[in-house]
Amino acid sequence: MFTMNATQLSSTRVCNTRALRRTSTSSARPRVNTVTRAINELTESDVLTRYPLGGDMDVYKVELDCSQSNIQLGIFLQKGPDDRPQVRTIRPGGTAKGKIDVGDVVLATTYTVLKGTSDKSYGSASRGWCDTAETTAAQAEAAMTTNSSSIGIVLARKYKATGLKSANVDEDTATWAARVAAEARAKRKQ
Repeated sequence: MFTMNATQLSSTRVCNTRALRRTSTSSARPRVNTVTRAINELTESDVLTRYPLGGDMDVYKVELDCSQSNIQLGIFLQKGPDDRPQVRTIRPGGTAKGKIDVGDVVLATTYTVLKGTSDKSYGSASRGWCDTAETTAAQAEAAMTTNSSSIGIVLARKYKATGLKSANVDEDTATWAARVAAEARAKRKQ
């Protein structure tokens, strides 16, 4: 099980927060979401069993070089149907140019995580697959940023929204606390 907390989910939010702190334009700290999501570790064969290549949705798999950085991919994503990442823009100089089309929906992606870390060991990198049906679009995009040398992505060109989502939508800490408190009050009144 790969666990990712919300501070890892949005590198953009973290970078923006650091920029605000450096320029001292904000005295209030942004609210940090502490809800943790567990992502099922899948193998490539598990993913290809769930999403066979070809078919009605025109599913395909690509392996892209991201050894310089994830920026070299040239992919800009947006929240798509069923809260899955959807390709919004492809930059002309990126490694994804000619391999991925605008409007394609990410069904699964690889991620890299360190395992076996301790005081005496840096651990080792382990690569797994993340099904975007089990995460939010932001979590899937964050998982994509963890890849170091190459990234595997399974996409659908003709994705049809199902309206079903197996992942819980992340809620911020204040909303979660209010919901839990309301449930506790309701139980006490019974």
